[in-house]
Amino acid sequence: MGDALPDWIEHYREVPSWVLFVEIDPDRMLWVNDRLAGDLDKPREWFVGRTSQEIWTDSHERHTGRQALAARRTIDVIGDGSDLQGRWRWLDARFTPVDDRHLLIVCQDITSRIKLSGLRLVLGYGFSDDAAGGFGEGFARKLIEGASLEEICAEEGAEPVEILGRLGRLIGDPQPASQALEIPPAVSEPPPAPAPIPDWVAQYWELPSLAILLDYPALTVLWVNRAILERNRLRGEDVVGRDADSVWHNVAEWRELIDRTMNTGQAIDTVHQGHNLTGKQQWLSVHTTPVGGDRLLILSEDITADVRLQALRLLLGIDPQESANNEASISEAFARLLLEGASVANIAAGLGITAQEVRGRAATLLGRSHD
Repeated sequence: MGDALPDWIEHYREVPSWVLFVEIDPDRMLWVNDRLAGDLDKPREWFVGRTSQEIWTDSHERHTGRQALAARRTIDVIGDGSDLQGRWRWLDARFTPVDDRHLLIVCQDITSRIKLSGLRLVLGYGFSDDAAGGFGEGFARKLIEGASLEEICAEEGAEPVEILGRLGRLIGDPQPASQALEIPPAVSEPPPAPAPIPDWVAQYWELPSLAILLDYPALTVLWVNRAILERNRLRGEDVVGRDADSVWHNVAEWRELIDRTMNTGQAIDTVHQGHNLTGKQQWLSVHTTPVGGDRLLILSEDITADVRLQALRLLLGIDPQESANNEASISEAFARLLLEGASVANIAAGLGITAQEVRGRAATLLGRSHD
């Protein structure tokens, strides 16, 4: 999509987050990935040469980009704005300088997490007094209704930094960012690799989604990105060169998907359920890609909040699914099991369906594809 693009940029093509490669002064987009283009209902080529303001109303983005370039370091921010389809979103964005004029921007949509937190507050469960104490029911309802940060600040009589800090505590971010707050990385260097790995894999180091490169069929960890280390409080030497159970609570949960990817030699996008090292159950949006004949790259994004939010909305009758197919497959019993945190196996047993059907229905609930 342009001669000036770095060779490694295409490796972000199928990442399950929004990824943009942009130039500052003049402000223009040079490349976007499939997820962003798909979510905004435009072909990727449509974005090239346009300004970020044409797809996003948040006026802070350009300021943050310049700040990242000036500081020559990655900056994380939480912000809100309206996309080109008029949909209001909350984003957790990471701005990484590539050189003195170009930025790689990676964004995760956290709108569902924030709205789910608002719904849980209104229903009165699931939060400590410290987390819930900063918010009244009126504020919680504004989260559900999709109020902007500016509107919330006016209602609460508070500064954006204070509101973003409260939101960070509410949704579980350990150190929320303000519009101009730099967050020092907890891990400064990628972990060492026990064997030669492709040069391009280092481009996934800053990705907020989870990235792991495995040897197959032994499932030895060859490389992981910073997000895996930080979220599991690990060091590189705790993981690299060890079995995959150093990253996953139960490797068997992943074996079928991994075998299918390697046996077909094709990339797979799916909805998956697994456990992290603490044993916490998670719903994940997963992309698996064979790398050569004996390696596998797995990218995953935690969508647990999205799944539970849609289940809760269905039970409360808020914006129910419209298609006859969705209504037939997504029952109230299924939604309640999702909210209760039931495993795929327990849901399948309770409803008398297969595990594959459970994952398919969860994908349908979110409007996602499932292989």
